[in-house]
Amino acid sequence: MMIWGGCNRLPLFVMLKDMINIINNLIFPVLCLLILFPLSAISADGPTVKTAPLNPSATPAAAPADTTLQKYGIEIKSLTLTANGHMLDLRYRVKEPEKAKPFLNPEIKPYLIDSKRNMKLSVPITPKIGSLRQKTRTPEAGREYFMLFNNPGMRIRPENRVTLVVGDIKIEDIVVK
Repeated sequence: MMIWGGCNRLPLFVMLKDMINIINNLIFPVLCLLILFPLSAISADGPTVKTAPLNPSATPAAAPADTTLQKYGIEIKSLTLTANGHMLDLRYRVKEPEKAKPFLNPEIKPYLIDSKRNMKLSVPITPKIGSLRQKTRTPEAGREYFMLFNNPGMRIRPENRVTLVVGDIKIEDIVVK
């Protein structure tokens, strides 16, 4: 039995089908982007992160900050779970642009290694947005950049330690918050 809204209106099931198409094609992608890139984290100076440490006595970055800064020209700010645990969000600040170039080079594919679980976590590449990381050939000193990594099965949890690999660079013992 077909329900008609009137003699010159579409059948109800056609209107419902159109509404579902609108939700799938317009609203769903916008919601996904808001989950990945919350508006509160966007400012005129670029993305920023406001996080509170889980343990106040813990250091802000698990990797030795002095060594990372001296060798690679970056300061790791945080590695946090995001997207309801399905992704890891790495935030780092460039201090010495020349040393930090490998981290932002589009040809170098970064990944995280969790040796305890024998997992290699990559940066996802989406069809419309591309790689979920910032890339540039000319890094800016003082600017904060990000990389998002897949967390399949939500197996990486807070307090786990991972290794960041970018080309030949390895930064070990980064604590997930």
